[in-house]
Amino acid sequence: MKRYKSLERLTVTESMQTKWSSLKNHKSKRFFTWIFLLMLSLFCVIFNSCKKDDQYGYIDDYYMNQSTLLLNVGEHQGIYVTSSSSMPSGDGTSWDWKSSNPSVAILQDGCCLSDKYVYAVGKGTATITCTISNENGMVLKTLSCEVTVSNVNQNQNTVTIKGKVTDCKNNPVSNVKVTIELSNGSNYTSVSTNSTGDYTVQIQSNTPVIVSIKSKDYNNYSPEISYSISGKAGNITVTQNFSIPCINGTQENPYIIRTATDLDNMRNHLSAYHKLGNDIDLKSYLAPGGAGYAKWGADGWLPIGRYSSELQFTGSLDGAGYKITGLWMTPSGLSPAYIGLFGYLNNAKVSNLGLEIASGGITGANRVGGLAGWIDNNSSITNCYVIGGNVYGTFMDVGGLVGYVGAGSSITNCYATVNVIGSTAAGGIVGGIGDNKSNVSNCYATGEVSAYQTAGGIAGYAENNTISNCVALNPSISTNTSNGSLASARIVSGRRGTLSFINNWARNDMKVNSWGSPPLIKGSTQCDGGDCAAIPTISWWTTSAPNGPGWSSTIWYFTNGQLPKLR
Repeated sequence: MKRYKSLERLTVTESMQTKWSSLKNHKSKRFFTWIFLLMLSLFCVIFNSCKKDDQYGYIDDYYMNQSTLLLNVGEHQGIYVTSSSSMPSGDGTSWDWKSSNPSVAILQDGCCLSDKYVYAVGKGTATITCTISNENGMVLKTLSCEVTVSNVNQNQNTVTIKGKVTDCKNNPVSNVKVTIELSNGSNYTSVSTNSTGDYTVQIQSNTPVIVSIKSKDYNNYSPEISYSISGKAGNITVTQNFSIPCINGTQENPYIIRTATDLDNMRNHLSAYHKLGNDIDLKSYLAPGGAGYAKWGADGWLPIGRYSSELQFTGSLDGAGYKITGLWMTPSGLSPAYIGLFGYLNNAKVSNLGLEIASGGITGANRVGGLAGWIDNNSSITNCYVIGGNVYGTFMDVGGLVGYVGAGSSITNCYATVNVIGSTAAGGIVGGIGDNKSNVSNCYATGEVSAYQTAGGIAGYAENNTISNCVALNPSISTNTSNGSLASARIVSGRRGTLSFINNWARNDMKVNSWGSPPLIKGSTQCDGGDCAAIPTISWWTTSAPNGPGWSSTIWYFTNGQLPKLR
């Protein structure tokens, strides 16, 4: 009986071991299955991240058709990149081609981004590389071709361009880049001057090029210096020297302003001559994260030139027909004054400049204008305009172009299209003109003007000045005062002393809103000007007094149905 029980226990034990072994085998199989699937998934992820997959299918790899090239000077040969499957096109792939030694081999465009022509221009070796990246900037492949130019074939034609770069004192300028571009502006090659200021580069003959020194490659203030060299046949040498001006902010060599930073730095050269080199947008500079915002925050732009004598702008800015955009100002503090692109001009000059105020506008208290808060002591603003957002002042002397004009200063050939809101002395061009024998001439305004008292289409207030050949095209002028002598006027509202109104005009449908509705004093020699259309004809603008303002077509560009623009 014990034997049977023992045998029974043995049979049960063996059966359990058999089942356990089977279970272990099953788990082992499942474990290895999981491992296999995990590795397969990982392989797919790596494969897809390394290879480009688009509508054209997978690209297994890129290849360059040549790994080495042997050329004579003057010869050229095409090289290109292909792949093991269809080449993608227009999918964001970038192709960055470079020559390590442009004095030996240079590149010119082929028919596609993936191919180039290699031109041998001098004896030596060079490495041509092509770096291929996807739309996210990840480098997919870098390929290279070694070029050896071992022989100068005198039957081939090249042009050697050489020269010396010196400054205004005839000192050699070393390590400055000389750029050689095709006449159509595409990149060609560049070379740096050596310790003695000399440079040498070879190009193919009969290839017209522009040889230049860019401001960004020198000091950021010099103007660009460039020379055109026409194509010439044969193995010849052309000498092209450069003399870089000593940029010292003089009238002959003004600082060239190309960036928002350059414009900001004008406050460090208040008595110097400056000139715009291109349009400048202040939007990013004044936005959170910009250099201007880091300094001034929510106040916006800090005016160039302040009332303190040592901070006044006494220099010159020639806009050269360019414009500044994205300007806004909301200065904090009690009664901020002298607000505009410039704060205070003393015997200074601003000319040929456009200004576009951002939607945030310009806000201050006293002497607030788009271009300048106060111009004084024979300062002049000529051939300038202000467009865009509103100009707002909580107290006095608020103008679309200038807040206040003092001491023999002038505004000539300008216009403003901005709305102006002030408390006292608000005008479409200038807020107030002091007792100073200043003058405003050949200007027009189109913005709405409103104030508690003394609001005018051209000026809010004037004393002992001359206003001539100006045109007020404002849709409305309004004040709230009960004092009739300080009410609204189409040309100038508040008036004192000896004023000369010469040949001024205002749109005949302008709404002039004043307390008590005093009658208008019309006439081209009166404070409300003579009547004209809201958009006068070309012939009217160029007609002289007494039938028109008599503006010159050499300064203004006229188009029927539109308002004049500065040339």
